[in-house]
This record gives sequence, structure tokens and C-alpha cells, in this order.
Amino acid sequence: MKFLKFNENNLKIIHMFTLLSIIALLTNLFIGFIAYFNMHNLNSDIENLYNNQLYKVKEAGYINGELGQLRNALTKIIDRPYDQNNVDLFNSKDKEIQNTINDLSSIKLSEKEKNLLNKARENYNEYIEGGRQIIDRRSRGEILDTKFTDEYGKIGASMSSTLTQLNDEILKTVKNTYISSNKHFNSSILILIVVTIVSMAAIIFISIFTKIFIKRSIINFFSILKRLEDGDFTIHIDKSSNNEFGEMKRELAITLESIIYMIRDVKNNTLQINKETVSLASASEEMSSLASQVREDIQQVSKGSQKQAYELMEIKNYVGEFGNSIDTIVSAVKEVADESNSVNVMSSDSNLELSRLLNSLSEIQKDFESVVSSTSELENSINNVNKIINIINDIADQTNLLSLNAAIEASRVGEAGKGFAVVAEEIGKLAEQSKNSSSDITDILSIISSETKKVTNSTSKVSEAFKDQENIVENSMSSFKGIIGTVDKIIPLIDNINKLITGIDKEKGNITKKVKNAFDISEENRIFAEQIAISSDEMSTSSNGVATSAELLTEVLENTLLKVNKFKV
Repeated sequence: MKFLKFNENNLKIIHMFTLLSIIALLTNLFIGFIAYFNMHNLNSDIENLYNNQLYKVKEAGYINGELGQLRNALTKIIDRPYDQNNVDLFNSKDKEIQNTINDLSSIKLSEKEKNLLNKARENYNEYIEGGRQIIDRRSRGEILDTKFTDEYGKIGASMSSTLTQLNDEILKTVKNTYISSNKHFNSSILILIVVTIVSMAAIIFISIFTKIFIKRSIINFFSILKRLEDGDFTIHIDKSSNNEFGEMKRELAITLESIIYMIRDVKNNTLQINKETVSLASASEEMSSLASQVREDIQQVSKGSQKQAYELMEIKNYVGEFGNSIDTIVSAVKEVADESNSVNVMSSDSNLELSRLLNSLSEIQKDFESVVSSTSELENSINNVNKIINIINDIADQTNLLSLNAAIEASRVGEAGKGFAVVAEEIGKLAEQSKNSSSDITDILSIISSETKKVTNSTSKVSEAFKDQENIVENSMSSFKGIIGTVDKIIPLIDNINKLITGIDKEKGNITKKVKNAFDISEENRIFAEQIAISSDEMSTSSNGVATSAELLTEVLENTLLKVNKFKV
């Protein structure tokens, strides 16, 4: 155990498994080599047994069998009457035995087997030589004596004994081959058992050692995780080990440091958010107050817009009356022009028409008096319109000022007041457009007033001229030529008045259009003011919601701080 403890910091699990794999691989290679070597020996023994030993046994048995048939044929030749078939059988068996002995001598034999085979060959040749003598004698009809047959029998017995010894020696060699194969098999089994036991012992030892090492490392690692589970992040983690658990501890230490920094940041951020939440609640209250103030201002804007619409409606009525006056003036000027033309015609026709001219001049005088009266009324209407336009300009300035105040209040509210600021900006633009329209109307009315003054001056001159002409007509008919000249002067003036009045009539449509535009802008201001009032109510509601959310957020942050404070960092 001391050895294990001494090396456990530098010992890696992968090295243990690698060692187990190497031992298993070497064991398998060794077992495979032993198995191959012994199987090769067994194959060599079996191949030798099959190709040599069994072949020798077969050939030796074949020789004994053929030799028995040969001796049987020779016995028949000796004991029975001479038969050529027996002689042929003897010769054929002799040939086969000779070939078999030659084949047997050509294969691998032991020294003793060679000696026994040579001895058997000598005995066989001697036996065959005696058998050929017997055949020769029997072919001549001789009777063999007992001494000869006994000696020949001894030669055959000696040959059979030698062949038996050869067969026994071959069987002994076969037995020795079997014993050698059996020894190889037993040694292989023994080696396999020993190698298996040794390898299993090494594997079991390394496995037990690895199990103890892993168990101790896991217990140590679990103790660290248990303290972390309890929230104690002040634990010291040993990072000196170079094994897998050491790497895990180093990664855990890095992760722990990151978590500690995260918890500290969460704690600091929670405290900061808590402070910001208090500020948010205060801001929401202020925003609600500002929304109420904005709502009051918008109500004033709405009242101003309504008043402006009322004033514009009166302007519209005045402009209508102004248009009617202009129509009357146009008709009167047309009549004056017609009468002037008539006067010119009458002046050109005859002096006798002077009386009628006088009457026409009287009528023209009356008409011009009507023109002067209408022109005076037109000037009064223009003055009234100017007063109303001044009131509209005051209202537009007040609306623009209220829009500016509303935009300032909206900017103080922040993100929630952006939509309100846009509406306030649109009201400011509409107020500016209303003021511009009023300015345009004022310019047009100035032109009309100037033209009206010219008309008044012209009509005054014409009226004075008519009075002079009446005096001239009444005083003397001899002033007819002067009257004609005066009429010629009056006609261009009348034409000029007609042109001026026609221009005023055209401008009347523009004035009406501008007044209508101002009225529409006033209505839009009123609608926008109502929308802003609704938005201010919604903003007030949102402010109350923000205050409620701030309170809930404060509670959540307090709970978060309680949980974060459980960790020791």
C-alpha cells in the first residue's frame, strides 16, 4: 500500500489499462507461438507417421503377405505334381516382393531398420535361389529329399524371422513417434496452463490495484463534490496529480473559480439592481406625476384648439360675407363699365343725348356711391379678419409653447414618453402650419386692402369727375367735347377698377381655402390633443405597473441575495 500511495499521483488509469492490454496481447502472442510450434511438431510427427512409418508398416505387411503366398505356391510345387500355374504365381509374387523391398529401401529408414532390411533381402535372395532350384528339379520330375527341404525350410524361417524383426522395429518407431507427439501435446498443455495462470494472476493483480486506486480517487473526488454541494466554495483542491483524476480536479478547480467569480458578480449585480430598482420606483412615481402634469397641459392645448376652431369658423363666416361683398362690387363695377360704355356711345352719337347723358351720369354717380359704400364695408371686413387672424396667431403661439413644454416633459419621462414626444412634435408642427396659414391670409388680405384702397381712391376720383361733369353738363352744353374727353378718361379707370375687383374675386377663393386649411389643422390639433391625453393616461397606468414591477423585483432580488449568501466564496 505504501508503494501504491507513493506512485498514485503520477499513475494514470490509461497506463493501467494499457498494461493490461499489453499483458493480454503478449499472453495471446506467446500462447499462439507455443501452439504454432507444438502444432508444427505434431504435424511433422503425423506427416512422418503417415508418409514414412505407416508406409513402412504397410510395405512390411505387404511383403509378409506376398511372401506367404509365395511360400504357399512353392509348397504346392514341392508337395504336389508340377503345375506351371504355381510356378507363374511364384515368379509374379517374387517380382512384387522384389519391387516392394526396393521401394522400402528408397524411403527414410533408421540404421537398425536398414540392417534388418538388408539382412531380410539376403535371406530372401537365398530363399528365392533355393526355390528356383526346387522348381528346376521339379520341372524335371525329381523328388526332393528331406535334408534339402529341411535346410530350405530353415532359410525360409530365418527370412520370416528377419521380416518379423523388421516389422517389429517399424512398429517400435511408430510407437516412439506417438510417444514424441504425446510429449509435445502434454508440454504444450502445461505451458498453456502456466502462461494462462501467470497472465491471469498479473491481470487480477493489476485489476485489483486499479480498482483500489479508482475507488480511493472517486471517494476523494466525491468528498470535494459533497462540500461544493453544501455551498462551501472555499475548499482547496489538490492539483498536483498527473493522472485522470488530477486533470478532473484541475478542470473542477478552474470551473470552481469561474463559478466563484460568477457568484460574486451575481451578488454585486443584485445589490446594484436593488439600488436601481429603488431609483426605478422613484422614477415611476415622478413619471406618474409628470404624466398628470402633461395631461393638464394637453387639456389646455385641447381647449385652445377648440377656441381656435371656433375663431376660424367665425373667420369663415366673415370670409363668406366678404365674398358676397366682392360679388356685389363686381356686379356694380360691371354695371359702371356698361354705363360708361353707354355714355361713350351716347356722347359719340349726338349732342341731343346730353340730357340722357346727364341722367346716366346721375345713375353712375349713385352706382359709384354704392361701390364706395361696398368698398368701405370690405375694408371693415378685412380689418375684422385681421383681428381674428391675430387671435389665431396668438393661439398658434400658445399651442406651439404648450407643444414645446409637452416635448420637454416627455423627454424627462424617458423611453415611456417617446410616443408622447412624437405626438407633441406633430402638434408643434400643426401649430406652426396654422401660424403660416394665418400669415398667408394676412398677406393676401394686405394685398386686398391695398387694392381696395386703390379702388376707393379711383372711385373717389371717378365720383368727383362725375360731379364735375354734371356741373359742366348743367352749366353749358358747349362743354360737350370736354365731357367726351372726361368720359374717355373715366373708361380706362373703370376698366382698371374692373380688373382690380376681378383679382380680388380670385383671391377670395384662396382666402377661403386657407381658412379651411387652418380650420382642418385646428381640428387635427384637437384630435392629437385627445390622443396625447389618452397616451398620458396609459403612461400613468404604465408608471403604476412599473412601480408594481419594481416592488416585485425588489422582493425577487432579496430572495436571490439570501440564496447567494449561502455560498461561501
